Amino acid sequence: MILCWKVAVTSNEYRDTLDILLSGMEQYHSSRVIVDTTHLGTIHPDDQEWSITDWTKRAMQLGYTHLAIILPDDVFTQVSVEDTMSLVEDQSLTSHYFNSLDEAKDWIKP
Repeated sequence: MILCWKVAVTSNEYRDTLDILLSGMEQYHSSRVIVDTTHLGTIHPDDQEWSITDWTKRAMQLGYTHLAIILPDDVFTQVSVEDTMSLVEDQSLTSHYFNSLDEAKDWIKP
């Protein structure tokens, strides 16, 4: 599954989009996700917390195992994404950062 953020989003849009991703992961039995954060913008601390305490736990129950993150050149978004990922305590999730979609696709292939 590939999620590509096209613009900075509101809290509701962020959460709704991740829930849609979760539905797609369930429907297609996908355990591997690529997220392009190039245009995401910063993630609000409340949304960071929700991502870890709620969304990631639900995704793990569906078999979520790999996450490839494409980081933007924007240092503020980089820090926001990296801060969120640093809160993930589940060791069964393997994640890695990339500069391009092609690199992420090569890495995430089973």
